[in-house]
Amino acid sequence: GKMRTAAVTFVALCLLTAGTRASDELVLRKVNDTTCLDGSTAGYYVTQAAGESSDWIVFLQGGGECVDDATCAGRLHTDLGSSANWPPSRGRPADITRAAPFSNWNVLYVPYCTGDLHYGSRVTPSGLHFTGHSNLERILEDALNETAIGSADTVIISGESAGGLGCIQNTDYIADKLPSVSHVFSVPIAGFYFGQQIYDGPGHTSGGLPSFETQAFQKYAAEWGAVPHKQCAEAFGQDAWKCLMTANVVQYLRVPVFVVEAQTDQVVLMY
Repeated sequence: GKMRTAAVTFVALCLLTAGTRASDELVLRKVNDTTCLDGSTAGYYVTQAAGESSDWIVFLQGGGECVDDATCAGRLHTDLGSSANWPPSRGRPADITRAAPFSNWNVLYVPYCTGDLHYGSRVTPSGLHFTGHSNLERILEDALNETAIGSADTVIISGESAGGLGCIQNTDYIADKLPSVSHVFSVPIAGFYFGQQIYDGPGHTSGGLPSFETQAFQKYAAEWGAVPHKQCAEAFGQDAWKCLMTANVVQYLRVPVFVVEAQTDQVVLMY
């Protein structure tokens, strides 16, 4: 079927593009009109294989989420809420960018500093910048001007945990910004979550993260100014906030998706 054909194509392309290892150093580019939770300027890290590869990985960092002053306080002055202490360069993130056949690919790494699963477009009255999606818009504009990603042969959009959720929600948006790219695939890692009814009976666990119950995402959508997937939002109408749940949005994605998810995912089991 369609998905099997896409899977075979994906594997074949990965094998064909294996080659000389690219630089391990990613250099920080801060981008105007992007913000972290605390209002500091956000951006992205990028490495380019000096003409050796025409293939790219766009990787969204993970790191939980927060939804208000109380839940964001603990991260506001860390790298997950501020760019103040981001180093000017860093190594390749995650196994997907380091292992063959991807170790020779160019990498565009988006640090996570907005606490909104890369969904948001809102600044709260108290000054929290839930601007993950808005940042991504500016970052892509900058990358198209400053790198060769717009003429790539193959682009894999990935991310882990919170970045995996952001990957799924933003995959088609990113692909639409890369109309000249021949092949685009989405590989979310530990980001395929579904609506939950929290067990609070005998022996229950408590992980400390904001609720993943379906109805909670209605509040998050408003607090973050979340930007849902366009076609999913049109289908759900007034309940477009439900598109923030990956189990609801994935059926509307146009880009082939290859989900990497552990059956014993800690967040799913404990939170």
